[in-house]
Amino acid sequence: MKAISWLPPLTARGRASGAWALVVVLLAAITLSAPARADIVVNVDQGASQPLPIAIPAFTGPAAGARISQVIAADLARSELFRPLDPAGFQE
Repeated sequence: MKAISWLPPLTARGRASGAWALVVVLLAAITLSAPARADIVVNVDQGASQPLPIAIPAFTGPAAGARISQVIAADLARSELFRPLDPAGFQE
């Protein structure tokens, strides 16, 4: 049987030292790795929240643009999660 020339010959000692090196590396990886941990706190004891102020500018273009802005502002206000700001107070 012909030996494969590109593989180094393995001796009993070479296999044993390689196995020990693998064991040492695995043990080091297990003992030195910290477990992943995240602290998440959800506070659900507060029922009231303030609506978030939101600026909705008038869309440019035909008269329908202003109407679309009014519809969006009304929908957001009706959700009670947002408080549309007065467009007269916007800075340009």
